[in-house]
Amino acid sequence: MGPSMRITLSQQGLVLILVPLALEIAFTFMLLAVMQQSQHEVAREERARQVAMSFNRISRYMMAEAAGIMMANPGGKGGSNHASLNIPPEFERLQNLTKDNPTLLAYVNTVKDRWEEGQRQMHDVKILAEDNPAAILVAYSRLKKIISSIYLSAEEAANYAQATDALVPSAQIVDQARIRLLIIGFLAFNIITAVVLWLTFNKRTNARLRVLITNAQAMAMDRPVFERLEGSDELTELQRVLLTMSSSLAQARTKERAVLDNAADIICSIDEKGVFVTASSAVQNLWHCDESDVLGRRLADIILEEDFEKTRRLMEEIRETGTTRTIENRVKTGAGQVVDVQWSITWSRDENNYICVVHDITERRHLERMRQDFLNMITHDIRTPLSSVQAFLNLLESSVYGQLNEKGSVKLKATEQSVELVIRLIKDMLDLEKAESGQLMLDLEDTSTQTVMLKAIDIVKPLAEQKNIELKPTGTDLPITVDQGRIVQVLVNLCGNAIKFAPAGTAVTLYSQMQGNKPTISVTDQGPGIKAEDQKRIFNKFEQVSAADATARGGTGLGLAIARVLVENHGGKLTVQSDGRSGTTFTVTFAG
Repeated sequence: MGPSMRITLSQQGLVLILVPLALEIAFTFMLLAVMQQSQHEVAREERARQVAMSFNRISRYMMAEAAGIMMANPGGKGGSNHASLNIPPEFERLQNLTKDNPTLLAYVNTVKDRWEEGQRQMHDVKILAEDNPAAILVAYSRLKKIISSIYLSAEEAANYAQATDALVPSAQIVDQARIRLLIIGFLAFNIITAVVLWLTFNKRTNARLRVLITNAQAMAMDRPVFERLEGSDELTELQRVLLTMSSSLAQARTKERAVLDNAADIICSIDEKGVFVTASSAVQNLWHCDESDVLGRRLADIILEEDFEKTRRLMEEIRETGTTRTIENRVKTGAGQVVDVQWSITWSRDENNYICVVHDITERRHLERMRQDFLNMITHDIRTPLSSVQAFLNLLESSVYGQLNEKGSVKLKATEQSVELVIRLIKDMLDLEKAESGQLMLDLEDTSTQTVMLKAIDIVKPLAEQKNIELKPTGTDLPITVDQGRIVQVLVNLCGNAIKFAPAGTAVTLYSQMQGNKPTISVTDQGPGIKAEDQKRIFNKFEQVSAADATARGGTGLGLAIARVLVENHGGKLTVQSDGRSGTTFTVTFAG
């Protein structure tokens, strides 16, 4: 079957349905025709039987009638009283029965004519028997001939009808044999047709499927496809889709290999026994060894012994829970060095191994240690001397070393403010570092929103009184579980900012309410507002709405950054709302 003559799978299915259906319909019509013919033969049989019976009745009646006339007395009185037959309707019935059979109809008409003539002769015999008994013999002789001819014609017609009737059973037998032959022949032909169609389509489809399977196996093994299907059926379309998919997968594999080969991180897989199965080429740069040196090695051979037990437990948890976890430990490289690494590990149930991405964090750890050293230096080497300076300035202000003139007092006040600002900056930096590094410990306790609001108001009240700002706590008192000191610190930062930006004579409102199923505290001022483009930036370190704010209103630019980190460490969220023209609302949303 050439490419131009190929039919699709749906068309093959249609052929397999329509051909047997067409044969079934043809057989049904043939069977109906044979059955109709058989019924016609049965009807002929019944009519022939009725015609024969009717002729027999007419013959017996005529014989009985003639015998009755002969046995009557010469005076015409008396005579046998035979059961009579209504002859005219009988002939009409015979004519209706034989109208489709010219031979029998001719017999009926002949018998009818002779019966009518016999009736006239019987009438003449009856009259002669009364008026001229001597002439009755002559009339009866004529009557006898007529009756004999009627009898013979009726008998001949009855015999013909019976002969016709005898032929019907043989015709029925022939019809039954024909029906059986049709059924057997149809079944045989239908079976042969179905087998031929199945063999034809199955052979062709199987051959094309084998080509398709071979091609799919070659694609799966990344080998070239040598034989391709021709035509336009569904299998050809499937092959085109597979080829397109194979091409896309090949490109993806090439890109994947390029990514793996050029990735800065090591990408590897480890089986359930802790043995390396695959590893990317990044091991050469990070661990100073070849891929072949890593494959087949146990994880315990490269991780420091003091870190391995913790790593093993975490990997078991990852396998049991099916989650992705991050693990940090130290690894011995091929050059004998020890590096800090971070593992991102996922358990693959399909591959039955761990998929790992290993990132070298040695430099980050070094920077963290440097930062910690710097913070320690700030804490001990800077804040302590500053505290001493602040104490000395307090002694100067108290006139322990003598009275300062007016100019000296002004300079002293400015110096105290500068030292206080530096100390507060150091404190804020330490708090922010602890919060961001996860070293900040929270002392959670049950309290309420009104409690923390009032404590924050007590702290900032002197600042509010200096600017004639009213602090208004309102809303519903809601229970919360927080580190009370840290949340008060957040509200103090928010209220301090609100007081700095609020015009004199206005109010700063602290409002507590439920939003959804979570308690919130909002701090609202009537200041100049914050533009939309600045609302995200103000939560960054050392960021303020404008540079003039730092000069005019003071501040380190760390207050909102610290407040946000503290709220997030509680599982909450700090947001800001403002139209950028007047008024700003900061909202602390607590964990539900």
